Amino acid sequence: MPQASAFDQLLTLDTLRDGSEFEIPSQKEYETHWAAQPHTSGASNALGLPHAWRNAFFSSPHGLQTLGVWVDPQENWLWAAVPTTATDWYTPEQTRTLMLPLDHEVIPQWVQHATPNWKDPAAPLSNPSTLLVRRKLEAGQATALLEELLPPLEQYPLPAPRAQALRAGGWTPEDLATLWWTIDTEADATALAAHPPLWWKLRDWPLDASRVPEPGRKNPLAAAMLADLATTGVTGGLFTECMRLNVTAPERIKAVRVPQIPDDATRVLLTDPHGATAVALDAATARRTLQNSPRYLLGTVTAHTGNLPLASVEPNRNWRSVTVWEDGLAVMGLLMSPAHTSTHGLDKPWESRNYVTPEEAAIHRARREWEAALPRRYEATEQLLRTVASAVNFPELGPELWSGWIDATSVDSEPADNRLTDRALAADAILRRELTLTRHTVHAARAHEVWVVAETVRFDGSHTDESHRHWATGNGAQARALLEELTDGLPPVMTVEEAAQFLGTTRDALAQAIARAKRNERQHNGRPALPYALTLKRTDWYDPRKLKAWWLGRPGRGSRN
Repeated sequence: MPQASAFDQLLTLDTLRDGSEFEIPSQKEYETHWAAQPHTSGASNALGLPHAWRNAFFSSPHGLQTLGVWVDPQENWLWAAVPTTATDWYTPEQTRTLMLPLDHEVIPQWVQHATPNWKDPAAPLSNPSTLLVRRKLEAGQATALLEELLPPLEQYPLPAPRAQALRAGGWTPEDLATLWWTIDTEADATALAAHPPLWWKLRDWPLDASRVPEPGRKNPLAAAMLADLATTGVTGGLFTECMRLNVTAPERIKAVRVPQIPDDATRVLLTDPHGATAVALDAATARRTLQNSPRYLLGTVTAHTGNLPLASVEPNRNWRSVTVWEDGLAVMGLLMSPAHTSTHGLDKPWESRNYVTPEEAAIHRARREWEAALPRRYEATEQLLRTVASAVNFPELGPELWSGWIDATSVDSEPADNRLTDRALAADAILRRELTLTRHTVHAARAHEVWVVAETVRFDGSHTDESHRHWATGNGAQARALLEELTDGLPPVMTVEEAAQFLGTTRDALAQAIARAKRNERQHNGRPALPYALTLKRTDWYDPRKLKAWWLGRPGRGSRN
């Protein structure tokens, strides 16, 4: 009689029906052990199983034809996804003859009485849940099980020495098929095989090419560099942000360091390379934000200490607040709640899940209570304050513009000028560029004037802006001078032929430059963004002002090609 395999000795239908050799981890234990951490790119962290999860097939007339199993060689666990519905426990004969027993007759008692602790996130919501169980392995058993469960060596698309190292480390051909990192040497294979794929994924390291953002995706790194970066303190989240910003040199990535934030910090401004700002009101919250959102490590971190009372917080809109302190500083950005009122770093109690735990619900309530207690002394001028904070020239404005608005009673707004320029793009499509000058009078202890110059582009009759930007100032003469500067006599948009003549270049040169910009428009690596454009009836139209700024702003470009 042939000797039973390692798998048959450890996981049989009898041991599964008995259940005494398995333990059932709680949902929290499962999440801690298996769940992927939140990703800065915005991807879901729904509970899922690793690529190397394998199906074990039972050639038995006693039911349960297929069972998902996973061997964890790091912790020496054998995991199994035990179904909780009777249909998965029917024997082939029962299924064929439709002589189906009752549920309690076919499902093991310990499975019936257990609470399911895992659900395949890719399955429909109506699908039943699964009971995820585990059994502790003895030394050497994990290796023997992997030998049975992993594909044969010849299926690996690598030379034998590298394939053997990766197979021994728990890697499968499927894991390698989409791997972004290169395995050109034995050192690469050894470095990668030091940990199974899930170990890297749990630490947010992007393994698959699809998880590496552009433009860094274009230049894969050696797998040995992955291990080198990890051992020098670089996190997977930071690496992903570096790839998104085209910071691909390993030495430059390793040079990024977490800034020292004073323990007594009372205001910390975190600004990412794109200019988006997060505000933390204590050191612990700032550190938590840097840990969960490493993009801020690539920007600037400014910490202040001392007594810095809040004057007002204009409520979050799309998770952006206008926060003003009594020293006059105003910031538009994400106001991070204290650590005890937030789960991960997103200030939401749940991620991409269809349930909320009681603990998360309590955290959510704590945040709402914290928000309700924030001061709102700019309540009468909240809309005007948001307009000023979102102005193009807001970084150039000082607190003297808004510091006198505290406890204002009302705001009066009066149109001062309006200028229109139209361009017919088709018989039924007229694009309109509108310049407006508005004077706002803030009624406080003394009256304050704020002038806003706005440029809006939209189709005639539409209520949706194609483009909008505005400037704010407390000087009426400056506002009128800016209005005159913006009144340039140019149409709202131009064709590429018209734009080429306007820029003093050729149509082909401009078209080629625009094509390159379109290919790279997701790079976000410091180059000017693709100029505003719209397409109507297969014709591309460009804003001549933004197009000129983009054209002249390209490094080493701007002249006739």
